[in-house]
Amino acid sequence: MPLTSALCLIEGLLMERSRYRPKGILAVVIYAGLSATITLLAGVSFLFAPAVPIVVVAFQFFASFIAYAACFGLWLIKRWGHLLAIFVFLMGIVTNLVFSGEREVTSTYQLAHLIGYVIDIAAIFYLLSASVRSAYWLENEGKA
Repeated sequence: MPLTSALCLIEGLLMERSRYRPKGILAVVIYAGLSATITLLAGVSFLFAPAVPIVVVAFQFFASFIAYAACFGLWLIKRWGHLLAIFVFLMGIVTNLVFSGEREVTSTYQLAHLIGYVIDIAAIFYLLSASVRSAYWLENEGKA
C-alpha cells in the first residue's frame, strides 16, 4: 500500500500542469537525462576496469545523481533545478575540455565532442533566455 501512495505522489508531481513550463524544457530534460544515464553506465563499467581509480568512479556516480536531480527540478519548475541544470551543463563543458586530451583523438571522437559542446552551450543559452528565466524566477518568488 505505501508503494501505491508513493507512485501516486510521484505521478502527481510529474503531471502537475498548474504552472507554465517553457516548451523547450522537455528537450533539455530528455538530453540531460540521457547524458546522466550515459554517465551512470560509464561509472558502472569503470567498476570493472582495474586501471580506473575509485575517485573517477565516484565522480561518475555523483555527476549522474546531480544531473538526474537537475532534470527533476527543471521538470517541476523549481528555481534550484534551473540553477543546477546550468551548473551541470557548464561542468559538462569543463570536464570534456579537461579530459579530452587523455584519449587518442580520432575524427569520430572530435565530432562527438563538438556536437556535445554545441548542445551544452545551446542548452545554457536557452536556460538563460528571458522566457525560461521568468518561468523559474519571477513566478516562483519566495518558493525556491
